[in-house]
Amino acid sequence: MASANETGAPRASTLGAGGIAAAAAIGVLMALPSLPGRMNGDAINMFEQALRGSYSDWHVTIVSWLWHLSGAGSLAVAALTLVTAAVILVSFAILFASAGLGRWPAVAAAAALAAFPPVLGYVAAVSKDTWFAAIVLAMLVLSAVGRPGLLWARAALAGLGVVMRPEVVLLIPVFALAEIYIFSGSWRRGAGFAAIAAAVVALNFLFVYQVARADRLYPQSVIFLFDLAGISIKTDTLLLPPAAFPAQDLEVLKRHFWFDSVAPMIWGEPKEEMLGRVRGDDVSDLQRRWIAAIIAHPREYLATRAGVIGTFLKGIWQYHPGIDPNPNISLYWPPWNDVVNAYVAAAPKRLMSHSLPMVGAALLTLWLAWRRRTTRWDRAVLAYLAIGLIYQLMLLVLMVAPDFRFGYGGVVLFYLVLALTLVRERQTMAALIAWLRRRRPSGA
Repeated sequence: MASANETGAPRASTLGAGGIAAAAAIGVLMALPSLPGRMNGDAINMFEQALRGSYSDWHVTIVSWLWHLSGAGSLAVAALTLVTAAVILVSFAILFASAGLGRWPAVAAAAALAAFPPVLGYVAAVSKDTWFAAIVLAMLVLSAVGRPGLLWARAALAGLGVVMRPEVVLLIPVFALAEIYIFSGSWRRGAGFAAIAAAVVALNFLFVYQVARADRLYPQSVIFLFDLAGISIKTDTLLLPPAAFPAQDLEVLKRHFWFDSVAPMIWGEPKEEMLGRVRGDDVSDLQRRWIAAIIAHPREYLATRAGVIGTFLKGIWQYHPGIDPNPNISLYWPPWNDVVNAYVAAAPKRLMSHSLPMVGAALLTLWLAWRRRTTRWDRAVLAYLAIGLIYQLMLLVLMVAPDFRFGYGGVVLFYLVLALTLVRERQTMAALIAWLRRRRPSGA
C-alpha cells in the first residue's frame, strides 16, 4: 500500500474482498453477452492452431498452446475472455478506491468506465490488444498501491506484455524509467526491472521455438512490405525484391495497393499478384531495402505513413461485432451480443476515434506534470498515462492497418486517468462550479 508518510497521498484502498468480488462479477457480466469472445481472423487462426496442435509465431503462441492443452474447446476461449474482463474491472475499481472513493462508489465508477463505448468495444475481445491493456492496468495497480518490493511482478508483467505484443519490447526501457520515477529509485532498480522483463521475453522465445516448435513467420516483415509498397508507388520505382513480390510489375502493385492497410495486398486475390511473406535471409534483405528506402525517400515514406495514420486517428473498426465466419467456433448468444453492438455503435463517431485520446492524453500529461503532485500514486498515474501516449505514438510508425484495437491500451489508460483526475480534483471542481454559480447574474 502507499506509505503513510507521503503527504497528500490517497488513502489505502478500501475496496476489500467484497468490492473486488463485485468488480470481477461485473466484468464477467459485461463479457457474458459476447462469449466465448469477439474473434477476428487473427483470433480464429490462433484457435485453429490450438485445434491442430501446431503453431506459428505470428500471434501469441503460448495462448494457442494453452488452449490446446485444455482440450481446444470454446470454453477455454471463454475462460480467458472472462478472466481478462474481470482483471480490467478489478483494476479500475482498485484505482478508484485508492483515489478516495468508497468501496461501492469505486465499484460503480469502474462499471461506468467499462461501459463507456470506447472501452466496452474490446473488453470482451479475444485479442492480444485487450490482453495487453489488462496487463498494463495490473502494472499500474501494482505501481500505485502495491508494495515497492513487487518490482519482480511488475517487471514480469512487462515481459508478458512483450509476449502479447512483440513491439512492446521497445517500451521496456520506458517501463524501467517509470519504475525509477514512481519509486524514487536508483538506476540499479531500473536495470533490475529491465533484466527481469528481458528474462521473461527470453523464456517465451525458448518456449515458442523449443517447446511449442512454432513455425517462424517473421511478423515484423509486414511493416517492411507495406512501407516499401507505398514508397514504390510514390516514387514510381519498384523497390520490392522478387522474394517479397513475385509479380515484379509496378502496374500490378498499383492495382492492388491500399493506402491504409497491408492486408488486401497480402491476403487478396489472385495469389500470384499479391505480396509474399518472406523468411530467413530474405527478411534481412527486405529490412535493408526498407531502411535504404526511408533514407533515400523520406518524404515518400512519410506520405505512406500518413495514409494509415490518418485513417487510424479518425477511428475505424472501433469494435469487432462478433466472431468471423468459421466452422470451429461461434457466439453462444448472438442476440445478446447484438444488443451490445447496438449500444457501442450508437456512440458518436468522434468519441470512437484515436485523435481525442491522443490529444487528450498529451494535454492531461502536461497538466498533471504542472500540478507536481509528489505522492507515489500520482507519479504512477502520470507515468502510465505517458506510457499509453508513447505506445500510441510508437504505433504510428509500426502499424500496417488502422484498427482501433491496436491503440486500445492507450485509449483505456487515457479515459481511466481522466476519470481518476476528476475524482482526485472533485473538491476543486465543486469549488469552481460554486464560484461560477455565484458569478451568474441574478434572474438568469
